[in-house]
Amino acid sequence: MGRGRVSWMWLALALTVLTVMSTSDAQEFYADRNLKMIVTYNPGGGYDTYSRVIARHLPRHIPGKPKVIVQNMPGAAGAIGASYLYRIAPRDGSAVGALGPIQVIRQAVGAAPDLKFESTKFKWLASAKAGDVLACIARSEAGVKTLDDAIKRTEPLIIGSTAPQSSTTTWARVFKEILGANFKIVSGYRGTVGIRAAMDRGEVDGGCWQWSSVKVTAGPMLSEGRAVVFTQLGMEKAPGLPGLENALERAQGADRAVLTAMLAETALGRPYAAPPDVPAERVQVLRTAFKATLQDPKLLKDAKRMGLPIEPLPGEELQRLVDELANLPRQTKERIKALMQ
Repeated sequence: MGRGRVSWMWLALALTVLTVMSTSDAQEFYADRNLKMIVTYNPGGGYDTYSRVIARHLPRHIPGKPKVIVQNMPGAAGAIGASYLYRIAPRDGSAVGALGPIQVIRQAVGAAPDLKFESTKFKWLASAKAGDVLACIARSEAGVKTLDDAIKRTEPLIIGSTAPQSSTTTWARVFKEILGANFKIVSGYRGTVGIRAAMDRGEVDGGCWQWSSVKVTAGPMLSEGRAVVFTQLGMEKAPGLPGLENALERAQGADRAVLTAMLAETALGRPYAAPPDVPAERVQVLRTAFKATLQDPKLLKDAKRMGLPIEPLPGEELQRLVDELANLPRQTKERIKALMQ
């Protein structure tokens, strides 16, 4: 038997032993405790909806079958919950979080020196929906059906958003300052639930957030004709919006480079992470469990019934994307930073 073959046999044996050890450790560790899932946004929004579906099915795929307890911890556009996960949550594998990618980008470009976490040090586990698209909706009474309508308006379209540092504010500013939409942005609403309620009251005309969330959480408004989607922005068009222009096609040169870099938010999608310093074998157990859950026919049936698209991205790939954001060109970082501050 050749030396190379022997080496591969020993490597395979070592990996098998490590897998058995991590499974045994996880079985003992999770059997008598709950797994806390921190959702860094308000109840009723997209992150919350995804997390509660995943929490119903995740226990079947973790040795010891712990109960998953979902806890909303909103505030500061997701930064409060992310800081809790980074600084306070136990680092033993008993806590995970649904984090907002916009905070990852803010930190990467230097727009958030006050953030109490470092994105690259989280242990990224999976994304439930990678490759999302940004969509802007407006109540029908506003008379806006396309981005051109929003650009040519004589009176500003009043766009509701959540915190000033949030994705809902940042993308509205992108449409205003790079793509020329005549927007007046009013922040301070409690999640996309608050924006939708303000639209119903006629207090604001619309809002901009991820299509995977819009199609579910604003679904009744759209199907009843009370609101319309008037623009989308993504690396590709959303499958549900084939006839609507992708605003990225309007951008050229440096503008396109900025938009493409910022669309890393949609590449990260709906990500989940564990705190720093969680033992490697438990990180692997959690990554494996998320991967299996997001392929589970029972979860997929639930998600389809609720209109939630599932397009998983593994934790290792998420970790690579987060690390790459730190290497954006300086000029691109500066322009993104200005949009976010």
